[in-house]
Amino acid sequence: MRTMCRSVCVAVLFFWTLTAVAAERPKPEMKNGKPVYDVCSFIVYPGTLDKMYEQSDAIADVRIVSSEGKAVAGLHPRTFYTATVLHAFKSGLKDGQTVVFSQAAGEVELADRILRSNDLHTLSVGERYIVFLRRHDPYGGYILTGEREGAFKVSDGRIDPQGDGSVASEQRNLTKRQFDDEIERVARHAAPKP
Repeated sequence: MRTMCRSVCVAVLFFWTLTAVAAERPKPEMKNGKPVYDVCSFIVYPGTLDKMYEQSDAIADVRIVSSEGKAVAGLHPRTFYTATVLHAFKSGLKDGQTVVFSQAAGEVELADRILRSNDLHTLSVGERYIVFLRRHDPYGGYILTGEREGAFKVSDGRIDPQGDGSVASEQRNLTKRQFDDEIERVARHAAPKP
């Protein structure tokens, strides 16, 4: 009888512990009456401008015309940008051409929930950026190389890197002309991409 009593007590204690753990789980944040789910992305980005150049299929000075958040594969929020090419440094892009690229950032509202990226820092419509882009057809064109590490805002003739890594640190406070010269220097020494 004593063994059976212990078994029942252990089972009741186990069930009570599970119930307590489930009751302590925080409720998701709500926005517009919908639960908000944070989606984390682990981004590996190039550590040097030379590597960023090498890993990019296109590099261009662009002005952002529009942006739109979309859920890719129903789970991953991405911000898609439409931009006008002001000057192409690398690729078959032409001045005046429209280019579409995306970034793993932002927030997307779906019918039953909101997906929010761990990176809410998106590029601004109407602003000018030098962007390093990798071809990625599943997302409809290009993606930023290293995500926001591959975006450099041009403001008042100066470069404002949007990332936090070593490439951003090296390019911070450069003038646009100095940054253009750096890209051209790297281009002269870069091996052709296979």
